[in-house]
Amino acid sequence: MEEKRFNESKVFWGVLAIFVVLPLISLMSLPETSLSGKAVQSISYLKAGNKMFLEVNVDGLKDLTLTLISDVKNAKIITEEVKKAGWEFKGTTYSRFKVSSTDADKFKDIQITLKIKEADLNKKGLTKNEVKLYLEGKELSTTFSGKVGEYLFYKAASQKMGEFVIGKATK
Repeated sequence: MEEKRFNESKVFWGVLAIFVVLPLISLMSLPETSLSGKAVQSISYLKAGNKMFLEVNVDGLKDLTLTLISDVKNAKIITEEVKKAGWEFKGTTYSRFKVSSTDADKFKDIQITLKIKEADLNKKGLTKNEVKLYLEGKELSTTFSGKVGEYLFYKAASQKMGEFVIGKATK
């Protein structure tokens, strides 16, 4: 009887190792990859009037909340870092990103949250009060909303998608 319990215990621990421990070890041994730089959100269906929240991993950008003005089916929202904006920006750039969609005309009132490490901002020669968000050359109203730990947070709003620059324009 004692031997039967011992064998059942060995089977339990063997199954546990196969289904839990081994997958964990293989996940930890994978090379480190990051999804930083681009986020693609697929939308199967959303009704007009709804808001869509997207948390992204693009330098300086924390999240977006978009309002739908028309029903959307089988669409994508793409948020990605860009090396050089398609428009000329004169000033100090913290980062650049683009927000686009297969149905861009069906979205409006894009609420944007920026999250910037204060030390990284200072390395670029910018202070927390100088940070602005620009959309295709036009400054958007950008409000400092607080500091949590080493991060500074800002809020901005845009009526459309496009190429954005976080930084300070020269006057």
